[in-house]
Amino acid sequence: MRNAQQAALPLSFEPSFTVEDFVVSACNEEAYRRVTAWPGWPSFCLNVHGGRGSGKTHLARIWKEKTQALELEAGNLPALLSQPWTEGQRAYLLELGDNVRDEKALLHLYNRCKENGDWLLLTSAKPLPQINVALPDLSSRLNALPSVGLGEPDDLALEAVLRKLFTDRQLKVSEEVARFLLARMERSFDAAHRLVERLDSLSLEHQRRISIPLVNQALGAVW
Repeated sequence: MRNAQQAALPLSFEPSFTVEDFVVSACNEEAYRRVTAWPGWPSFCLNVHGGRGSGKTHLARIWKEKTQALELEAGNLPALLSQPWTEGQRAYLLELGDNVRDEKALLHLYNRCKENGDWLLLTSAKPLPQINVALPDLSSRLNALPSVGLGEPDDLALEAVLRKLFTDRQLKVSEEVARFLLARMERSFDAAHRLVERLDSLSLEHQRRISIPLVNQALGAVW
């Protein structure tokens, strides 16, 4: 149980993104297969898309570890691309979110990776054809990329995600409470994240273990 001093300040935590922590189920099996098929990709670039908590960041970290990819920051692309490539660096990861912040920089990155024979993994909240892109050259390239999505969770994936979220925050939850929560929550990854965040906050605020009454309070606050 965390103490009163910890309750006064938000706790920082580091999510675990190991391959052992990734639970493969119907909603993510194809994406997992496609990402981990590297270096046997059909193209130098792959897009993985899905909503918050769907597992795309986890998959991206698995690929990053396997390939020793350099993770790029979308906001820093112009500055990064003005410099020479790092010697020996052959794989790059870019998480776009739900928009393209600098279209010219992304087009430059795409062309540079393709010309150099480098690998590029792009993650996004939506399929790339659904993201508004003004540059015709960039739009045509992104729309033609191999792409794979992560769907909403089945019961196996939802339970696994909840357990991982609780574990990442060092929260202990009994089987009874976990079953109660699973039976009543919205069936989405985003809902799982919001609920665990709320339960963590309530647990700290009231200095109580996570219980069925606390879950009811969190459910009422989230929805």
